[in-house]
Amino acid sequence: MVARALTLQLRSAGYRVTTVTDGKEGLELLRSRPEVDLVFCDLMMTGMTGMDLAEALAAEAPEVAAKMVFMTGGAFLPRAREFVARHLDRTVDKPFNIVAEAQRRLG
Repeated sequence: MVARALTLQLRSAGYRVTTVTDGKEGLELLRSRPEVDLVFCDLMMTGMTGMDLAEALAAEAPEVAAKMVFMTGGAFLPRAREFVARHLDRTVDKPFNIVAEAQRRLG
């Protein structure tokens, strides 16, 4: 439901949006479409966490990994807290205004 709401907000603001809710599916998509402008990624997803997705992309497609913004409803696990601490400049806490965040990051 969160992904659907964020997608609707971005589309209504005029952005082209592709949404996946599974981390493995997201990895496959980003491998095949590295021309993305921005990737909003939840830290906790099915199939593969956002942290695992970021690490895979950093190794395979660092130019795509650099375009990631991480969303979290609270980093409770030690690994998630450490990840957020390393990526504070690219992490947003839910709830947030996704359109304003996209505009800020895309310029």
